[in-house]
Amino acid sequence: MRVGIAIHGTGGMDAFLDRARFIERAGASTIWMAQSPGQRPRPVLRRRVHYELFDFDALVALAILGRELPHIEMGTAVLPIYPRHPLAMAREALTAQAACDGRFVLGVGVSHKLIVENMFGYTYDHPVLQMREYLMALEPALREQRVEYRGATVRAWGSFAISDVARVPVLVGALGPRMLNVAGSCADGAITFLAGPALTEESVVPAVSKAAADAGRPSPRIVAGLPVGLSNDRDALCALTDRVFRNYAQQPVYRAILERGGVERPSDVALLGDEETLVNGIRRLAGAGATDVCALLVGDEAGCRRTAEFLGRFASGR
Repeated sequence: MRVGIAIHGTGGMDAFLDRARFIERAGASTIWMAQSPGQRPRPVLRRRVHYELFDFDALVALAILGRELPHIEMGTAVLPIYPRHPLAMAREALTAQAACDGRFVLGVGVSHKLIVENMFGYTYDHPVLQMREYLMALEPALREQRVEYRGATVRAWGSFAISDVARVPVLVGALGPRMLNVAGSCADGAITFLAGPALTEESVVPAVSKAAADAGRPSPRIVAGLPVGLSNDRDALCALTDRVFRNYAQQPVYRAILERGGVERPSDVALLGDEETLVNGIRRLAGAGATDVCALLVGDEAGCRRTAEFLGRFASGR
């Protein structure tokens, strides 16, 4: 069971590098980085909500980390597909893989309707089809093959000749049945968020695994993203988690995943509490078929560092 930790790029490059070095020293399996905009609380410009980019570019930032840190795996969890054409994504991912010396994993997703349409100006009519066709162009490009693809939503022609670069594994941010099918049939696995052990076992793992088997692909990688916090005051962590992830719980896709899991709040599926609670939660996810945990740390700075150290010890068997 790989235990990775999510990282953010706010606070400047030096602080970002310091956080990443700490995570590697702690012994975590993977550094994961999302790419998502923030949101101002008031709508502007004809009642549209104004979004602002507050973080480093995840793919570029992880490529930098790959040169700075010699051992730990790097992964995007996840990078929206809409602003990047699949050929551009492939070239950047191959460059990141070269920088990481074969330790880079590309996680991609379709983001959300409000962001895609209001911020990027794309239509969000067929996100599952968009992802499937995107992967049809992306996968051969990542294998340095000639790409000639013409679909309903994606068109791509081109080829690469980037030498001495390991294959880039591709994971898909997926929660619903159709996107889970795409993750298994067209990629190397899935990345979920707020799907607890029960839903992972009952829905996520069977759907992705069957799709991979039907497509003749290897056993998939399944990364379970959850808030994680180490503390003896679980009630305080629960309250903090529900505040931090309030916007997620209000979005339809995450609201649906919580309801399918039979819970109401992000804290209901988060791994929060003492060491025994966290160990039991990670083992439940492993028993459910997840191959990885992506921990989004919850707590103050000191608490997050304690959580990272504990997760690192668990991941490395210390």
